[in-house]
Amino acid sequence: MGRRSEGEPDARPVVAVVDDDPDFRRLIGQYLQAGGYSVIEMQNGSALDPGAAAPCALIVLDIVMPDCEGLETLRRLRRQSVRTPILAVSGVDRASMYLKIARMLGANATCDKATLTRNPMAVIGRLAPAGDEAMAGAVRVGPRE
Repeated sequence: MGRRSEGEPDARPVVAVVDDDPDFRRLIGQYLQAGGYSVIEMQNGSALDPGAAAPCALIVLDIVMPDCEGLETLRRLRRQSVRTPILAVSGVDRASMYLKIARMLGANATCDKATLTRNPMAVIGRLAPAGDEAMAGAVRVGPRE
């Protein structure tokens, strides 16, 4: 990837990662950036409105958060006609139940956090392909050999 000149717009697809866990946001953000995406991190869904969602190629949305729950955010965005693809994620014990509800509310895809952290580019790349497909496919997940 080439360097951008100052003031030149970033042409990489934008992914918003909305999660109350800063370690999860940072980990997924690192994979995304290495895979050719620009990342916006948010600690809850309260700041995610149609204006903030518009430039995004994808929203990775945690479903269970303390302040502004992901299901509430998902429902609000779909009621406001936000068409941005949403990947609903959860790491809680009853994740499958929450993820089924997220699908009913309009999530384009769902995934438990353990699966997403094992191979984020495989999951995310299907929903929002990066401009540089070769770079996205080159990201290695897991221990080094």
